Amino acid sequence: MEVGEKTAEKAKVIVICVDEDADIRSKANVNTPVIGEKAVKNAAVKLAIADPEDADTNAIFGAIKAYYEISEIYGKENCEIAIIAGDPRRGALANLRLEKELDTVLGKFKADKAVIVSDSIVDEGVLSVIQSRVPIFSINPVIVKHSKGLEETLLVFSRYIKSVLRDPYLSRWFVGVPGIILILLTIVSIIGYGAYAGYAILIFLGSLLLVKGFELDIKVVETVRAAKTDLIMGIIVVLFIVGGAYYGWMTALASYNKFGNLYLAIGEFITGSGWIIAIGISIMLVGKFIEEYISQSLKYRVYLMGLAYTWLIWLPVHYLALCLSHPELVLYFITSAVISIIGAIVSYSIFGRVET
Repeated sequence: MEVGEKTAEKAKVIVICVDEDADIRSKANVNTPVIGEKAVKNAAVKLAIADPEDADTNAIFGAIKAYYEISEIYGKENCEIAIIAGDPRRGALANLRLEKELDTVLGKFKADKAVIVSDSIVDEGVLSVIQSRVPIFSINPVIVKHSKGLEETLLVFSRYIKSVLRDPYLSRWFVGVPGIILILLTIVSIIGYGAYAGYAILIFLGSLLLVKGFELDIKVVETVRAAKTDLIMGIIVVLFIVGGAYYGWMTALASYNKFGNLYLAIGEFITGSGWIIAIGISIMLVGKFIEEYISQSLKYRVYLMGLAYTWLIWLPVHYLALCLSHPELVLYFITSAVISIIGAIVSYSIFGRVET
């Protein structure tokens, strides 16, 4: 017997079937790792029954075939077969699970080298995990032959098309979005701007990715569903804030152009915009007060307190703005600040302690 043959006889080889996305656990309810010829066969049958079209089934039977072939060379006493599974989320989580299961397998069978079998090209991260534990001398991807003829190819293709059309989520992306693009192209061409069709499509796709990326569609729907009065009142407040800021800016700009005094312009901006903003906030608080009062909730008192606070805060702010151009009015500011503090204390004592 030659040296090479002796080495082959003494070497221990393990055939490892890698199920990176753990279909065997999720579909067939088989605990992994699976070790041994009989256990692997039973696992393959369970997965085939659970999902006859799953590619991992073919990979497991491919691993069994490789186990038989290698056993003829090295002997069954020097060979073993096992299934290790990762995680449906793949990536690092799958690698960690595969590493743990591989350690369990190698703890029961001290292999000198491994044959790797999977349903596709094995990820480099998975290979590095296995290579760090046992040398790999063969990698066998088992690619499923779905069809050989044109008729079978069309049958397989039609199944995928039907699954896309039946799935509401997939149909929106693979049917709805292309439909919108075609309509957009047609409209742009009809109105005589066909040269800008590419830009129109890019703007549409960019907007779609922006909405989906930041989940703006979900947030808008949730806002509309959860906040009926809040949405309306929020829009009103925003309009008053924008309108107040615009009015204050125009007033301040006119004052600065006339007098050239920056402090006077700032004071004009605050006094010009502040009362409009305060009215907008007050409208929102009154609306919430009515809503809570009708529903007989004690929280209506919170909105009454907020209404009082809005004007109690605006009073000293108003006089502070006036002091920027008229320092002699500082006494009015101090007086208004004291009144506001007293008013805030009284408001809290009346409305502040609310059991919700």
